[in-house]
This record gives sequence, structure tokens and C-alpha cells, in this order.
Amino acid sequence: MQDEIQLRDLVRALWRLKWWVILTTLLVMSATAAVSFVSPKVYRATALLVPPEVDQEWPTADGMKTRFGAAALGAAIRPSTTASDIIIGILKSRRAAMAVIDKFDLRRAYPNEPSLFKLPKMPWQEAGDDGSLLSDIIKELQARTEVRTTKEGLLSISVEDSSPKRAAEMVQCYLDELSRVNTELRTTYDQYLARVLDPPIPPDKKYKPRVMINTLVSGVAAGFLWLVITCSRLSLAATVELRAPVDLNGRKQTAPAGEMVSD
Repeated sequence: MQDEIQLRDLVRALWRLKWWVILTTLLVMSATAAVSFVSPKVYRATALLVPPEVDQEWPTADGMKTRFGAAALGAAIRPSTTASDIIIGILKSRRAAMAVIDKFDLRRAYPNEPSLFKLPKMPWQEAGDDGSLLSDIIKELQARTEVRTTKEGLLSISVEDSSPKRAAEMVQCYLDELSRVNTELRTTYDQYLARVLDPPIPPDKKYKPRVMINTLVSGVAAGFLWLVITCSRLSLAATVELRAPVDLNGRKQTAPAGEMVSD
């Protein structure tokens, strides 16, 4: 097809623009590396939990009532719910988040954290007495917290924070709240709900930003953008050439400078 972009045409076009491509890619990678270096460091603390040994699906709600002491709780839970699901639900609950927020005063700590890009509050936003919205603090904490089941069947809870010590203490606060909820709701029947395998410790290496990965990704993205731009230019040039008028000898006429080629 005459209007298809040939690979050799694309390579020739990129070769003609090679210095622009190289310069732009280097500038983008340099800017990304600089931003990554000056961005606030983020640390990630993690704890591993061992769910109950009988952590498996129960076929009926009666099985849940037998395993979990509260009859009302057992009746409300789906038959396929496992002990791991309940532990994850407790750790992701608003009660657990509020316990962490109140203990570490995150209503003041999060808004005052150093940030490279921080938008000012809008005039229509209603702030509390401490200058922060509780819903925003809860959302921020949940975004920094990850509770999941590992491929080995263990439970993992991780918290990201600008302070390695506070990150580990926040994970421990989640574990303490899990223990309190377990005691108050009597969700277990003479057995533990979850046992800590690896307690949280302050991380000694930052988790984010990843300077090398960010720089490489930005370089690949810049090169891909140049490839798209070059393909678009070649496609547009091919379209204009196909629409050019043809004379009696079958040769395409070129429009004088400053004039548009009409159909």
C-alpha cells in the first residue's frame, strides 16, 4: 500500500532527528532524576501474620458460628468468608485507622510533611479546628497502608511513611488494635485470631522514590513519544502526497509556496 509507513522511512526520519531525540531524552531523564533526588524519602515497614491453622472456607454459617464465638457475627458473615478475610477487614476498618490517626496525631503530621508538590486548600473546603479534614487524613492513611494475603497464605500489613521509626510504630499500632478488637468482639473461640510471625522494624532503606527506575522509565517514555511523533508526521506527509493533483504525464504537481493543495 502506498499510504503505509515503511520501516526504512521511519528509521530515516528518526536518523535525521537523532540529535533532537537524544537531547530531548537526556533532558527528560535528567529532570526526572533531579526530581526523584529532591523528592521526600518514603520508608515502608511490614509485619507478617499467621492466620489460624484452620483458616479455610466454611460451607455454612453454622460453621462460622462454631469457629467464631459471636452468634450475630457468624450469622452476618458469608459462608465463604475465611478468618483471613475477617482479619483484613478489621485492619482496613475505620476504627483501626482512627486509632493510628489519634495516636500519631496525623491530622497535624500529614499536612505538615515536606512535599515537592502540595496544592493549597480551596476556599470552599471546610477544615477542622486543627486545619485538616478528617476524611482526607483517613484516605491518605489508607493509601499508605497495604493489607494483603501473600502467595504463601500469610497476611502482610505494610505502612509507608516519611519516618522509618514512625512507619514501624504505625504497623504495631494496627496489630495492637487488631488484638483489642479480637478481645472485645470475642471473635475467636479459645484460639488466637492471628499470630505475629515477623514484627515490624524500622526500615533502613527508603522505599520511594526509586531514582534509577524513574529515570529509565522517563527515557523510554521520551523515546516512545518521539516515535509516535515521527510516525504521525510520516503519515501526514503520505496523506498530503496522495491528495496532490496529477498532470497529464502522471506526475504529481506540487503547489507553490504558501498555497494550499485543493481537491
